[in-house]
Amino acid sequence: MDDLVNHSIPVHISSERKHDLHIKPVRTDRPNRTLITPHINREPLMNIRLWNSRSIRNKTTTCNDYISEHDVDAIFLVETWLATDDPVVIGELKPNGYTFLNIPRGTSNHGGIGVLSKAQLAFRLHPLNAKTVTFEHASILDPNNGVHYIIIYRPHPTKTNGFTLNWFLEEFEDFLQEVSLLTGKLIMLGDFNFHMNEPHRSEVARFQVILSSFGLNQHVTEATHISLIDLIITRENEDFLRTCDVGLYFGSDHKMISCVVQQRKSPPMKATCTMRNYRNLDSSVFVGDLTDRLASTPATSDVNILLEHFNEVSRTVLDTHAPQSTRTRTIRPQAKWYNDEIRAEKREQRRLERKWRKNRLTVNRDSYMVQHEKVISLIEKAKENHYKDVLYNASVKDTFKTLGVLLNKNSRALPTFDTPDELCNKFAQFFTDKVAKIRGNIDSNTIVSPPSIVTRN
Repeated sequence: MDDLVNHSIPVHISSERKHDLHIKPVRTDRPNRTLITPHINREPLMNIRLWNSRSIRNKTTTCNDYISEHDVDAIFLVETWLATDDPVVIGELKPNGYTFLNIPRGTSNHGGIGVLSKAQLAFRLHPLNAKTVTFEHASILDPNNGVHYIIIYRPHPTKTNGFTLNWFLEEFEDFLQEVSLLTGKLIMLGDFNFHMNEPHRSEVARFQVILSSFGLNQHVTEATHISLIDLIITRENEDFLRTCDVGLYFGSDHKMISCVVQQRKSPPMKATCTMRNYRNLDSSVFVGDLTDRLASTPATSDVNILLEHFNEVSRTVLDTHAPQSTRTRTIRPQAKWYNDEIRAEKREQRRLERKWRKNRLTVNRDSYMVQHEKVISLIEKAKENHYKDVLYNASVKDTFKTLGVLLNKNSRALPTFDTPDELCNKFAQFFTDKVAKIRGNIDSNTIVSPPSIVTRN
């Protein structure tokens, strides 16, 4: 027995690690812990913004740069202070590949609503029958996704306009009766101009009751101005809004609200162009080949047959010497005047923004805003120098082209057509009718006598 005690039992130790197949029981005493992790959709989602710009006229560079930097799909603006026709401001505001819907107040230079969105979204105005006095509104339809965006701006009541809060609440309740009948998803957003962060007020309680009676829910929880007056509202039964975040001030006294919606992000817009390489074309060989082919012209006096033969031969010879090539490029909003200095300062701006979003300290916010103003100043200066150089070295044709871009008047208005032949026929018919009309207006019976010639002996 002692021998057994004094002698150790040999043990073989293996380096192979066995997987523990024991399943641990789920803790049920932690009610706030998520026990089931849902599947995460990795597809990029559409992001939108709401901003009371308090006049977009002097913030075009800020807005343009912000949209390009954050790849914003659509930004909804209130208090744009734009007129019915403001092509220069709108041209400066739009990044490449974006469109702008302008809904001005019309009666004054203040107020106004605008929507700046990617062109491929094809946003369009959807008229409503409701006529309101105490607030401005616009209905924007996203036809590809079946979403109605209702933008609202309620001016602050004054003695001049005579608006009251009770008047607004009555109009708003009637307005919701039509809006609630809209099919598809619904997002209502804008500046409502009363303090939602003070629920003890009777008007706020009444507003909440109105929203609840129509099955609507308000998502903004932080102050967007002095208090919480800019709102994002959706239907309660629609899980459409993923995030709603209140950002920083950007030259306005209202913060910008960022939202991510449960909608697949629009793909980058692409442009396809067809071209020929004429630079490497040997003109002498081309002319000789074309002359030889045209030597066998059909013996006919029919102009249409001769023209068709000439076009066919010319196209065949041209395809041989300079074949067509098709290229597709992605349209990006970045401007031509961006330089290395701007890119470096924007990297620093992004770093400071991430730092502020991480800890939300005031000192980090101030550092970010100082850097933001520096970037905007550099962009404006680079843009000015860019157009100075372009106009200084431009030909007459390029000068007018550049001025058309700056004045936002470079769009070519052509009649609607399905084929180039149809367009040509429309132009031909227009001038034919014009000549016929001029001839018809000429009085053939009127003979104008030539002036008399006085001769001197």
